[in-house]
Amino acid sequence: MPTVVVTLSDRALDGLDALLAGFDVEVRRRPLLEFRPPASWAPLDAALGALGRYAGLAVTSPRAAEAVAARLALASPAVRRQALAATAWVAGPRTAEPLRGQVGTCLAADGANDDDGAAGAVARAIVAARPEGPVLFPSGDRRRDVLPALLAEAGIAVEEVPAYRSLLADDATARAALAGADAVVVGSPSVARLLAHACPVHARPELVAIGPTTAAAASGEGWPPAAVAERPSADALAHRVCALLLAY
Repeated sequence: MPTVVVTLSDRALDGLDALLAGFDVEVRRRPLLEFRPPASWAPLDAALGALGRYAGLAVTSPRAAEAVAARLALASPAVRRQALAATAWVAGPRTAEPLRGQVGTCLAADGANDDDGAAGAVARAIVAARPEGPVLFPSGDRRRDVLPALLAEAGIAVEEVPAYRSLLADDATARAALAGADAVVVGSPSVARLLAHACPVHARPELVAIGPTTAAAASGEGWPPAAVAERPSADALAHRVCALLLAY
């Protein structure tokens, strides 16, 4: 029975492990990226308390959406009412879900699996909307520069605020996670780079990337993926992993 290591966090892509197991694959979930709250919630709370001065929010990940929703749930009635009048541009339904009932309008961006990933899709949706005023961007500390750069090019001001922190595993943990694996599922550029640095070429299993951004990071480090999911979902990833393993 082939072994697949899933390096995504425990809560990421619910159902993926069960789908893989249904194809007679041994699944080992070994998260290599841990998420924690920011050093202080004060900047995010202050920004959410002043949502009226923003044209809307740019939310590029479910984790950022969960942080915003959690802080709004603790906010005053006045802040919550203000949020219910706000617009959020989001990276698809998984990102929109935590914000339902918290933010007035969620506009899901198309093309979140293009080369620029979710951030590029959200940025293009914002540019197309031509908002008046700055856009609030709650993000993690390892975010890419795509969204701020694209909005800056379009003359749209962006104000960033920390919503969570990312802690990457060390090289020894990464090497141990892949021991005996036939394939590894990678969901972020930072994990792709970690694995490429930590794992010698002769010990590398087949790499399956969640999307083109992660695939590009892996290729740039000399470990081109054997497969790339058509979209960042459990069923798309399971399909690519199983198609890859059945080909051998």
